[in-house]
Amino acid sequence: MASDPQKVTELKNQLLGELIPFSPYRESFDFWVRNLLSVVCVGLAIVIFKIRPDISTMLSKPGFLFTLIGILILIVLSIWTSLLSGVPGREPVVARRVVAIGATLSASLFIAYLVLFFFHPSLFVWEVSWRCVAIVLSVSLIPFGVSFIQLKRLAVTHPRLSAISTVFSSLLTGFLAITLICPSPNPLRILVWHILPVVGVVALAALVGRRVFHW
Repeated sequence: MASDPQKVTELKNQLLGELIPFSPYRESFDFWVRNLLSVVCVGLAIVIFKIRPDISTMLSKPGFLFTLIGILILIVLSIWTSLLSGVPGREPVVARRVVAIGATLSASLFIAYLVLFFFHPSLFVWEVSWRCVAIVLSVSLIPFGVSFIQLKRLAVTHPRLSAISTVFSSLLTGFLAITLICPSPNPLRILVWHILPVVGVVALAALVGRRVFHW
């Protein structure tokens, strides 16, 4: 039976009338926005809290340079993972790469602490420094807010991955700032008041990620 052209046209209009044209998501713009924002936040933190007085000496030490480069690499990769976790079909590959690189850098840092403790146990002195924790968290707030808004516009299919990578990239911005600000050479202070806050908040994000990022 031949179809009525007018009825076919009406049916098309009914089916397509509520559709909104869209363009493919280009994550590169959001990626550079978040990287630039991280740089700005670290710069503001240095202006407000002042850069560590021994920065020129520290920059000549390979261990300190390795730490800075490792933090920068993890920031870039975690931002990229965070954005791609909101693009269905693109998250698994990049997630495996980031986990591998992050695990390698984290293991290297852990081994470095073990070696340092074995050869120089007197360097590990207990100190209390809530100021360091406050700087790490405060510098992380703006990057996290922008990242959260960006992700809520996307189609997150791996909420736990999104939460971990978003929080991790934001906290690493704060961690980079405190590394450039705090002059303490005490490795125990760095471990407890610089690194553990990052680990603790990321672990919390892994638990609540499914509740926050969902369709």
